[in-house]
Amino acid sequence: MANYVKGIGDALTGANEIMPLFDAKIFNYILQNQAGVIGGAETQRFNLTTIPRGVQIGAGTAQAQGYFAMSDSPAQLNFIYPSGSAQFVRVFAEINLAVIPHKFEIRATPQGGSTNITLIQDNLATSPNGIHQIPLYLLRINPNQTITIEQDQRNILNRLLNAQHALAPYDYRFQHQIQRQQDHKYGNNQNR
Repeated sequence: MANYVKGIGDALTGANEIMPLFDAKIFNYILQNQAGVIGGAETQRFNLTTIPRGVQIGAGTAQAQGYFAMSDSPAQLNFIYPSGSAQFVRVFAEINLAVIPHKFEIRATPQGGSTNITLIQDNLATSPNGIHQIPLYLLRINPNQTITIEQDQRNILNRLLNAQHALAPYDYRFQHQIQRQQDHKYGNNQNR
């Protein structure tokens, strides 16, 4: 059994240890959030542009169970237009811990006739060799040589969900204190 202290470094060499699983567990604890695309002030959110025979997915940042991944340049995905009925694909951002070094890429499922397409969504906080595919878009590949967005499946994460509640008692006390000061200033001395 080993014990780790984040940020102290290796006792023998003095070098800082980089422990992705430990970092991810810390981030997952802090964020307590769903997997998705980082929003907020981040303007690059894996936006989709159709191109001849495919799509281009813009840059963006994603998070799953404390693992953050970023694409700083567009990814191009090409498809084959069907000759019969329309086919469907899901475009996703994949965090892959099963390979060393860990990998992040924008991918698409194989073309098929159903919109019911399952993605791999291992819990990366408990599976050190897991794969988590974050859904971005469900696309329809049409026989008339067009591609349409059937559904925008991006889960945009605009803020921490639970952090705002951690400060609620302090906000109340602060507001209560301001009210007491205003009451005293204006002569409304009521016991509060």
